[in-house]
Amino acid sequence: MSGKYFGLSCLLSPIWTTAFFRLYFSYFPFPAELLDLIFRERWKILPLVALGYFAITFLSLRQLFSTRIIWQLIGISGLFFMLSHFSFPLFQLIVHWLPDQKHILLGGMLSFQLVKNLLAVSQFLLIRVILARFIPIRPSSTTAFQFGLILLVVVSYFMLTTHQIRKTFQTEANESLTISHRGVTQKNGVQNTVPALIKTSQAAKPDLVELDVQETADHQLVVIHDPTLKKLARLNRRVDELTWSELKQIPLTENHQQAQLSLFSTYLKQANKLNQSLLIELKVTSRTKDSLSKLFCARYSAKQLAPHQLQSMDLQTTENLKNKYPTLKVGYILPFDLLGAPRTTADFLNIERKTATKELIAHLQRTKQVYLWSVNTQTQAAYFRTLHVAGLLTDDLTVLKQRPVTNKEKAIFYFNP
Repeated sequence: MSGKYFGLSCLLSPIWTTAFFRLYFSYFPFPAELLDLIFRERWKILPLVALGYFAITFLSLRQLFSTRIIWQLIGISGLFFMLSHFSFPLFQLIVHWLPDQKHILLGGMLSFQLVKNLLAVSQFLLIRVILARFIPIRPSSTTAFQFGLILLVVVSYFMLTTHQIRKTFQTEANESLTISHRGVTQKNGVQNTVPALIKTSQAAKPDLVELDVQETADHQLVVIHDPTLKKLARLNRRVDELTWSELKQIPLTENHQQAQLSLFSTYLKQANKLNQSLLIELKVTSRTKDSLSKLFCARYSAKQLAPHQLQSMDLQTTENLKNKYPTLKVGYILPFDLLGAPRTTADFLNIERKTATKELIAHLQRTKQVYLWSVNTQTQAAYFRTLHVAGLLTDDLTVLKQRPVTNKEKAIFYFNP
């Protein structure tokens, strides 16, 4: 019987919710080496994690509903509690993948209000069951006891909700840095190319232009995002397997436009000519993990990079950059927001929008500035500016135009988890 009680307590525990894990890992993050491994092998690991989650859920529910003790212990309260706990992470995931204002409102209401109402009801019922097992209650006082618990839950829930609403409406948006993701805006060119940089800088004047730097087979630094040429040139060849003389002969095509791959030195020279600050990401592969940061640091001094910022998704590369350029602003890109941020000397953390929550952002902001990618609607931009995010990366710089946040938008943001 003790095994069943243990299984029941585990199933009903908040440890089953995604929110609990995210808060836990924000304080006790995964080791950086494990984060890097998970990201490199994400298409193999994540399906296994999802399969394991649903398998455990199914087996736990099957065990619980196959025993009579479940109904004797918790009855309908347990059903409410389980449904709310299992649905909460699913609703939360759906909300963060819905970009439009009306979807944020609808999904937020489902994930925030409906699920938390279920939690309030189920918590009352569970409190009643637990207290009844340890505190004998006379039948004559049962009604008063139930009424008292209901009143306590309702008043507590009302006070918490009122505080959160007031806090939401009193929050003012800050002015975040506008950052062009891969140097383009509104599909005005081929990503990470000099022609797109010129168009974006002259037309939109962003605070920063983000670009990606990789190492070739002959140890040249080129500006390109993907490890292969499949997307931009329809060639299944890896950048780190080709020489610069081979790469510069291959035209890149995107957004019905064509351009050539460029060396980082050429891109940097053009940015300096335009007086355009850059956000330079060093993208390592399994072949260049140990060499890219060393090559970059050997070729460029802090004086040459003074107006610009640096970042990497590889923690060791980030640490190498900060050690080499202590006066420059250096950031670490979180590959997965769900698993927390490892301790780092970086000045800022760049996190992915779809899995960024208020709680995670607030926790990270205690010690670091937070950048966020990619924000591609005005509602998203307004929402994250109310959370005082330091920088927003976008594929459309028009959505980052600074403007007052309306009360209607603040009401929508209240529902967003």
